[in-house]
Amino acid sequence: YFEASGRKDERAAKHICVKENVHPQLDDLRQSCAGMQNVLTSTAQEERARLERHSLMPQYALDDQLYVVFITQLGFMLKMPMPEVRPEEAEYVERDFEAAGLALQFHEEGEGFFKTAKCASLDDKYGDILSRMRDLESHLVRHLELQVLASLSELLDAQSVLAELDCILALATAAIEHKLVRPRVVDGAQLDLKGAWHPLLHAAQQLVPNDCRLCAPGEPEAADRMLLLTGPNASGKTVYLRMVGITCFLAHIGSFVPAESATVGLTDAIFTRMVSRESTLANASAFMADLTQMSNMMRHSTRRS
Repeated sequence: YFEASGRKDERAAKHICVKENVHPQLDDLRQSCAGMQNVLTSTAQEERARLERHSLMPQYALDDQLYVVFITQLGFMLKMPMPEVRPEEAEYVERDFEAAGLALQFHEEGEGFFKTAKCASLDDKYGDILSRMRDLESHLVRHLELQVLASLSELLDAQSVLAELDCILALATAAIEHKLVRPRVVDGAQLDLKGAWHPLLHAAQQLVPNDCRLCAPGEPEAADRMLLLTGPNASGKTVYLRMVGITCFLAHIGSFVPAESATVGLTDAIFTRMVSRESTLANASAFMADLTQMSNMMRHSTRRS
């Protein structure tokens, strides 16, 4: 029922705008505001006819220069050109205004803004309609805020449940569309991947599936704890490293994984060091940054990392 205002077809200032069919009084005000242009046009015609009928139409007010305008917080006013008056003629011009039922409110850039009896009647009928609409919208928004705060705990619980459901549905959809497999998660410190592939790069191009075998079943736990990967530039070393990390991570959050088969041991942390971010503000060389990252891995990793 609420949306941010500011589009071309909405009111000028950006604010929270209440949609239609939410509050009858607000709808009535909007309907009156929508027909305001017709009211202004017809009132201007009536005012011109009145002034001409009583021979009170100022000679300097041309046919296309007399308007009725609505100014927020000031109301309805008759707008027409102000004459160039010499000081000795000011008294006569003011007398013409009074005879014509024109009460000058202010003038700017050669235009005068006047109050008339008809403008005053429109003020009584419509009032400051834009401000009334804005005040009513603010009241409705505040009422909504109070209702939300009263049910905040329930809404946060619902948000948490829906967020979890959204994640589960997204993982299930990806598993079906990309033909992922269910991993076997074991308590031992081992990782055995067959025909694994990077899920993001696989969607963009053909990749060669790879295996990864660390601490396989039946072997001492200290065996195959390290895999040394070498190769020329752009041969896929980083892709292989990310493939292993992503597969391990997906298995731990309950997702199917991109592989022909996967056995993943329980892992407490995944550490990587692939890109060095250099900065002139850091008081360390790129080599020092690499050593710092490696030191952090050594201090915080365990037998399950």
